[in-house]
Amino acid sequence: MIEKRNRENIILRKLIATGAIMAQKLDGQGTSEAQALAAAWQDLLEKSRQQNLLGATNAGQDREA
Repeated sequence: MIEKRNRENIILRKLIATGAIMAQKLDGQGTSEAQALAAAWQDLLEKSRQQNLLGATNAGQDREA
């Protein structure tokens, strides 16, 4: 179960990172839509990182228990 969750998290992080890179490239074009997309992807990437940190902390606590 944990291995499946880890694989899903890795795939999700790769998708988010790819989207963030694409959004950054679009952001350089200066359109408001591209800027909004870049901001949304960056926000999603940051939330994903925070969630992964929380998940890692919780998993460590579960193992210790």
